[in-house]
Amino acid sequence: MTWERWLNAVLGLWLIVSPFLGFAANAMMINLVVVGLVLAAVNLFATATGQIQRRAHM
Repeated sequence: MTWERWLNAVLGLWLIVSPFLGFAANAMMINLVVVGLVLAAVNLFATATGQIQRRAHM
C-alpha cells in the first residue's frame, strides 16, 4: 500500500471517529460519519481492485 492509500484510510477513520470525541454537533456528526464511511469504502474498493495506479514521474 502506498502512502496515499494509508493517508486516505487514516482520514476516513478520523472522519468516522472524530464526531464521537466531541468535535461535532448532531447534523455535522452524521455528515462526518457518512463521508468517512464513503472515503473508507472507496479506498478499500480501489485497493482491492487495483484501481489506483502509480503515475509515471516525468
